[in-house]
Amino acid sequence: MKRLLPFIILILSSPLNAQIIKGWEYEEAICEGDWHIPWYYLYPYLAYNLRGDGKWVIISGREAYGGYFGFYLDTLERRWVYDESLTEGLGAHGWEEAPALCYNLRQDNKWVLIGHQGSNFYGYYWDGDEWIEDPSIVNGLPEVSGEVKHCFIDSLLPDGRWTLITGTDEGILRAFYWDGDEWIEDPSRVNGIPDIGSHVSVTAGFNLRRDNRWVLIVTNYSIAQPRGFYWDGNIWIEDSSIVKGLPEDNLLKPTMGYNVWGDGKWILYMGCNRQGTILGYFYDSVDVSNLPQQEDIEVSDVGATTALIKFTYPRTWTHSIKYSLSPDLSDPLWSYRVEDEDSVEIKLKNLLPDTTYYFRVYTFVPWDTSYYVESRTRSFRTLKAQSYIYLTPDDTLTIQEALELLPPEGGTIELSSGTFSISEPIRIWMNNVTIFGQGMDSTVLMPGVSFDGHLIFVTQAEDPYYRANWIYTHKDLTFWFNYPQIPLDTTILVHDVTLSDFKIDGDGSNGGIYGVEVWDVVCERIRTEKTTGAISYNPGINCLIDSCISLNDRIAYWLTLLSRSCYIKNCTVKNAHGWIPAVHTNGSKDSEYEELPDYPPPEISNNIITDCVDAIHVYSTNDILVHDNIIDGFLRCGIKVSISGNCEIYNNVVKNGRSDIDDSHGIRYHEANGCIFRNNIVYNNKGYGFHMADRFEEARTGEIINNVFYKNSKGGLYNPKEFEQDIIVKNNIIAENGGWGIEGGFSVISYNDVWGNDSGSFYNATSDIGNIFADPLFADPENGDFHLKSEGGRWDGEKWVHDSVTSPCIDAGDPEDDYSNEPEPNGDRINMGAYGNTAEASKTPGPAEVEEILVYPNPYRADQAWEEEIVFENLPEDAAIWIYTAAGELVERIKSRNRRVVWNINDVSSGVYIYLIKAAGFKKVGKVSVIK
Repeated sequence: MKRLLPFIILILSSPLNAQIIKGWEYEEAICEGDWHIPWYYLYPYLAYNLRGDGKWVIISGREAYGGYFGFYLDTLERRWVYDESLTEGLGAHGWEEAPALCYNLRQDNKWVLIGHQGSNFYGYYWDGDEWIEDPSIVNGLPEVSGEVKHCFIDSLLPDGRWTLITGTDEGILRAFYWDGDEWIEDPSRVNGIPDIGSHVSVTAGFNLRRDNRWVLIVTNYSIAQPRGFYWDGNIWIEDSSIVKGLPEDNLLKPTMGYNVWGDGKWILYMGCNRQGTILGYFYDSVDVSNLPQQEDIEVSDVGATTALIKFTYPRTWTHSIKYSLSPDLSDPLWSYRVEDEDSVEIKLKNLLPDTTYYFRVYTFVPWDTSYYVESRTRSFRTLKAQSYIYLTPDDTLTIQEALELLPPEGGTIELSSGTFSISEPIRIWMNNVTIFGQGMDSTVLMPGVSFDGHLIFVTQAEDPYYRANWIYTHKDLTFWFNYPQIPLDTTILVHDVTLSDFKIDGDGSNGGIYGVEVWDVVCERIRTEKTTGAISYNPGINCLIDSCISLNDRIAYWLTLLSRSCYIKNCTVKNAHGWIPAVHTNGSKDSEYEELPDYPPPEISNNIITDCVDAIHVYSTNDILVHDNIIDGFLRCGIKVSISGNCEIYNNVVKNGRSDIDDSHGIRYHEANGCIFRNNIVYNNKGYGFHMADRFEEARTGEIINNVFYKNSKGGLYNPKEFEQDIIVKNNIIAENGGWGIEGGFSVISYNDVWGNDSGSFYNATSDIGNIFADPLFADPENGDFHLKSEGGRWDGEKWVHDSVTSPCIDAGDPEDDYSNEPEPNGDRINMGAYGNTAEASKTPGPAEVEEILVYPNPYRADQAWEEEIVFENLPEDAAIWIYTAAGELVERIKSRNRRVVWNINDVSSGVYIYLIKAAGFKKVGKVSVIK
């Protein structure tokens, strides 16, 4: 009997009907690390004992700007810690750098790193303290283009040689083996792997499934399920079970390792389409015949339209709630899914007030959701709704709870004066909501406890940041990027929300207001201080930021992800200190949705922006109007227009760029086309007034018309290319700049005043017709007054004044250009400079005797026995008179003699007549009446 006891115990302790399934399980705890340091999309690679210290390390490239970043696993802190010494000696080779590491490739007991960027491989070895570049490590590797990631395999074949497998931009895998001196291409090492897609990345591991086989996991740049293959000794065999549980997504960059966390499990890390983020997965197993139940299910925080349901589960799996108005759960709805949680909170939203609901909790095996466990049916009843709620800081009701008491059709929350302490982000997913306070200095919202993110979210998304990033990385699937192929879906938009008249204090660590997929949202009279980002729409349609104040925020206002017809107006921004522009558009454009009203184009106008890194950046944007902004003090660019088209930049003042290295450019034009820059005043910047930059050898288009570029330290206008830009430069005043007035070629350079520039007027530029070289006689340029002095009249901000001299730039612009907005007398020709063809254009000087012109008799009366004539006396020299009917028909043209004209009215009928007197530099219009 004693001999049988162990066997009996074994039978009793093993489930007879166990059903074990295996797959990859996401685990957030293994992802903790300093990934925010490199940011962007990451390209990680795992290695063990690089420095002989028994630690796992990750060396990661990144999508933007290049460079490598090193991290080691701190097993006590259970996180990946950034350590720049791990990448000592590695250079930055460009965007989209990807590394692969292996040990003892050259039988020298050294680690080597082969990196890929663009289409090139490069090699380094580790000498114990730093990486040393060694081109011989990549001998034989050809150019392989694409945003790809490669991996090493040790002894794939019996020859014991190292194999390098790389993806390519066209989706074909290529393989090479190391012969001791160079890499030799060997297609047999990728036998069986089909065309995968585009910009492919790979990782490999041995004995993942305890079968002594190599497996290969391949990901695609486009949206796709990762694909798994195992090596049978001669060919790769596709097997979907290898990748069970991995996400169907794009931009995934995988790397594998065994026993990384000391638990005998395989780990798969992936760079992904969320910047500054690494995804981590365990290869795990479970007996699905005996899944545990949820525990501690409770309903809490019930509102009029919401209910919060909490529970726990023994594993960090995937959870959702099925709910209905019926006890049998017929016609059910499902909540959103919560993944990788063992302590779960799910909020049911958009419920009916004062209504009973029934629900069950479901928990799914994350790598195979056909297996799940469900709770018994439970119920709750929602509260009655209130359409108006008044809150004070002392109320037990929070702003969030008040929002959830509003009826489905929306409502209003009024905030009293005082400081409201916010313990978690305020989430507005309802439509037709208004929240207002008592003023920017009276009602204050600030974080009461430490938490990440913005204080206010306006979105239906559970994870607003992920949703905004998902839109960008899944362009083909959204109407934001792919309309009308993807129809407009207004049901996913939060609309008609107004937030106003309060202050947000970010305390240096929180953002202000973050809207994702919003429509008709207004933020007005909101003051933000010390936020990581004041207000942004990511994206929005017909949304407004108006009359707001941003003080000491990292970023002030953003319109991103193809926001349509959104506006930033009448705001004040001071000391936006982040290395990202204070006011920024990324992908904004005019709304093209036929289902919606015809909104005006996007606009940034009438803002005052001071002491920032970058003031306004128009990026990947079309048809925007940027006008009447005052920009005073910045480090990089006052206004930057990048990769954009058909934008109008006008009536702006850009001054006092203060870089210590002379690269604070007033306006920068970067890889854009069809933009118009007019009536801007750009002065006293430590850089160029107008600076062009471009990665490509392509002539750009645009117009630079009626601007002032004055005392910019490096020069007036600058084109760094050896060819002419297809840009018209005319009617500008380019004066007293350091360097050249115009440096580099432009297709038209005419009717400009180019004067007093330190190096001269032109360099590698051709002066065309109408340019002059004279002191423009500004009114008071040192104090920012660039009106032109004129004996005929100059606007001083309050009234017209007369100078003792007249600027040569008056009536010196292109004679073919419109001058109709200039006050008379205007010489029938546009002025040069920023006020040309505006109501503040300086007037044309007229003859001294203009005011003495006499027209008599007026009115003419036949019953007075006067001679049938009307006399015009004291006319300017060589004047002519045109006389028209009130309907505009020409009656007569008369040339003066001796400064006098007599109009014979013998055959003229009674009526009112219009006369036009014109002479050199003079014009006058008047009326005369004839009564017979």
